[in-house]
Amino acid sequence: MTSMFYRWAAAAALASTLSACMVTTPATTSTETSSETSTSSSSSSTNPANASSSSGASGTQLGVPTEGLVDYLSFQSAPDPEKTANVSLTTDRFGKANEAYNFSGEGSYVQVDFNLNPEVHPAVTLNAWVRYLPTTDDGDAEIAQIISHDNGDYDRSIGIDNRSPSSEWGWTMFAGSQSVLGSAPLEAGKWVQLTAVYDQSKSEAALYVNGKAIAQSNEAILGTGYDYLYIGGSPGFGEHFRGDIDDVRIYERALSASEVSTLYELSKP
Repeated sequence: MTSMFYRWAAAAALASTLSACMVTTPATTSTETSSETSTSSSSSSTNPANASSSSGASGTQLGVPTEGLVDYLSFQSAPDPEKTANVSLTTDRFGKANEAYNFSGEGSYVQVDFNLNPEVHPAVTLNAWVRYLPTTDDGDAEIAQIISHDNGDYDRSIGIDNRSPSSEWGWTMFAGSQSVLGSAPLEAGKWVQLTAVYDQSKSEAALYVNGKAIAQSNEAILGTGYDYLYIGGSPGFGEHFRGDIDDVRIYERALSASEVSTLYELSKP
């Protein structure tokens, strides 16, 4: 099946200004072009399903950071049953049908064979658009993950939790030695962009919601999680998300606060 990722490893297919897009130490921020070219997978990741991408609102967005972008999941084609469970196409944040994935919350996930561990990628940024739907009949929240490779030590993850210092249910991130950071209020049925930035060399972790910093720590030491990740759940604990997910991006560097803001502003509906 056709890969559902847009791979950014083939720099020769892009303009010369993007030649450093796979370098972990940034120079100047590159931007996505209006004409996309599919490239082959890198050795660190295996595409789990089908996807397509296009310029403009429903696919890639002009001007968003691309330097260090190693995975982009647009969720625009039918899921691969060998790497997904209880996931289906749904309407995206722009109102376009079949251009996002719905996760039922009943054992649903997309598996991505990408190694998030700090010894492999000391600095990473996780980014996704999500729409939360209540997971119980009475609307009460439950612990759920949007992106995770956690195996029990609060390994790199973005999700919903109430174990942060505020003890409030909301959008959170796992931060290793600092456990859970957050939280930002949940609004059922509303699309939001979540970004988690990690830099192991500086012991830094930061959570952004809609381009704004919500929580951060400079004492976050991350251990080793699984060498693959789940979208819409946790590979170690289930914690399945019920709702919609779209435009998942993984960078092999820590985006700056201004880049996170730009990513939100240029991809919001």
